[in-house]
Amino acid sequence: MIATAVAFLESDPDDEEDPATRAVLRHIRDDVKYVVVDEYQDVNPLQERLISALVRFGANLCVVGDDDQTIYQWRGSEVRNILEFAGRHDAVRTIELSDNFRSSRGIVALGRSIAERIPAGERLAKGMEFASHQVWERGDLLALTFDDLGAEARWIADRIEALRGIPFSDDPDAAPRGLSWSDCAVLFRTVKDATPLVDELRRRGIPYLIKGLARLFDAPEIAAVCGLFSYMVDEIDAVTLQERLVAANLLPEPERFPQAIALLDRSRRFDSGERWDTYNIQRLYLQVLETLNVREQSIHPLHTVVVGIDRGHRACTPSETDPFAADRDPRRSHHVLGAQVPVRVSVPVQTPLHVRIQPADP
Repeated sequence: MIATAVAFLESDPDDEEDPATRAVLRHIRDDVKYVVVDEYQDVNPLQERLISALVRFGANLCVVGDDDQTIYQWRGSEVRNILEFAGRHDAVRTIELSDNFRSSRGIVALGRSIAERIPAGERLAKGMEFASHQVWERGDLLALTFDDLGAEARWIADRIEALRGIPFSDDPDAAPRGLSWSDCAVLFRTVKDATPLVDELRRRGIPYLIKGLARLFDAPEIAAVCGLFSYMVDEIDAVTLQERLVAANLLPEPERFPQAIALLDRSRRFDSGERWDTYNIQRLYLQVLETLNVREQSIHPLHTVVVGIDRGHRACTPSETDPFAADRDPRRSHHVLGAQVPVRVSVPVQTPLHVRIQPADP
């Protein structure tokens, strides 16, 4: 898809025979004045060509990124795009954001010591300064080895229980509050590796929420959400749907369930003659959650420990992303829907960003 877009954008707007194609290219040439690219360190060579094609007529280009945070080489990102940016463009202005407001002094020092091990020719020289109000004490950062996964899980659960209630200030001038379950996050390379910890949290009654890509549709919450649309197409009955919602802890007020069923029954009238794009599955999903009073506060009153990594799933229907999908049958679209529950996650080491700006030609 990107290759097609690049080939299109690299063509000559004055040579194209198709009026619509010529109009789009001329619009880019005449009207696009500014292009901003975030996470520039993760751009691959084809994406770099896409960027170049968008600014080849003189648009101002601003890229934001940090070469020390390049983590997507395995899927083709090329860190030299940001390392050599100043050499490829004229009149480049570099703005270094070196203050770290998110992490404690220990985290910043550790991140800096690791980044400085990268050979000088393979990274941009930059500062990394502690600027947070967070207090750091020796022992806050630990590298431990355990005899088995069970011992590791028990230590993590002990740590979470010990941290709960410890005074913490979100802002320099804010009154201290006690840490809650949702202030804790445990990161795994893959979610499947979290099974021993999940079992330990469940055994202790510590509320948790698994986020991540692996085995997404095995999660009870996703099975329950998919059940909403399975019910609409008569794959399951109301009793089975209710059982799924209860198993996923998504039915905080059971007396509201008949109202949700009535809403789904009204929405399943696929032969009403209206265009399919009016059956916005995402909107229906949110309406059902509202009807059931499903929200973070109602289903997790103590908040939750986050296990895994949230890769930012976004549920949508074809008509939201494809203008030609308005007439698609929504009964075939329910499999794309994923639960979206707001959570607090821990922030990884944030090294300084480099902001590079290429001015447009006068």
